[in-house]
Amino acid sequence: MDIRDTYDTNPSDAEVGFGGFHREFGGLLLDFPHDTMFNTINGYTEQQWTSLTSILIAYRGNVIYERYFNGTNDQTLLPLRSMTKSVTSTLIGIAIDRGYIQDEHQSIQKFFDEAEILNSNPQLLVTTLHELLNLTSGIQLFDRDLPNMMRENPYDWIQPILQSTVVKRRQFQYKGCDMHLLSAILSRTTHLNAHSFAQQKLFYRLEIYDNDWEVDPQGNSIGSTGLKMTTRSIAKIGALYLNYGSWNRDVIISSEWVGKSITVQSTGDFQYGMYGYGWWIRCFHGEDAYMTVGAKGQYLINIPRLATTVVFTSDPAIEQSDSKSILVKRVIPILEGIISGISS
Repeated sequence: MDIRDTYDTNPSDAEVGFGGFHREFGGLLLDFPHDTMFNTINGYTEQQWTSLTSILIAYRGNVIYERYFNGTNDQTLLPLRSMTKSVTSTLIGIAIDRGYIQDEHQSIQKFFDEAEILNSNPQLLVTTLHELLNLTSGIQLFDRDLPNMMRENPYDWIQPILQSTVVKRRQFQYKGCDMHLLSAILSRTTHLNAHSFAQQKLFYRLEIYDNDWEVDPQGNSIGSTGLKMTTRSIAKIGALYLNYGSWNRDVIISSEWVGKSITVQSTGDFQYGMYGYGWWIRCFHGEDAYMTVGAKGQYLINIPRLATTVVFTSDPAIEQSDSKSILVKRVIPILEGIISGISS
């Protein structure tokens, strides 16, 4: 499946209308019927989703709905959790575009000393960045194993990953260690950790200035989690992808990499969809979409046909109902009706 087929026009030609997202992101689209959006969604969020910390919906680069809950506001840095994986994948694409890395089909052996991989499964020697990006490396170090690994290896998290056995290579297994190896590769090829590289090549160019990213004991940004930013900043990442790597006519990441990232690269998981490079690919209410998801209700969703980016964030400490239900039952049907009216 190629999500590009859902665009009505070529996004590189149409710019998907991202004027509002560019220099003036945050202003409401004046001719959009906001009352309909607010009145229909507000009651539902208050009654059904008490853990919600923010919701933002942008249509063609303009904010059409934005609201904050549980003491947050548009300046609050919110944890992306596993949505961080999509940013790590984006940075690998930028590193390839700029020549720091040849391509995603390189073996990881090229980036680590032989001694680091000694005693590991020989299959790891031929594992590629492509397999790390689509979570099919087969490395047998799962998220449930990480607390014990960190206790036993307080000074080096990379060595235990490289010494793990490899089973079921090229089969999808959702875990964080694949993305953390990618972060370490960024550190070694760019001589900056992922956060510093992102500040220079991604965040500043999107006018994202306030953010934070946790590091491992060696200073590598944690590739699978640990990034914090505002809801509007999260939406800008979505807008960049919806506009195929361009921002204010500045090409930040190649359209080729965006296309690979949001095209099915592995089978994924039945609950969330197929998997690209750090992005889940699925349908909502009959609409083709791709999304990045963090634990306990963190969502960034792009719906190309509707030229819409949706962000939900939640407080992981508060028990919640099914967070996808608000999107399927309320947001998409409303958008379909309103956008059809604007277009007619």
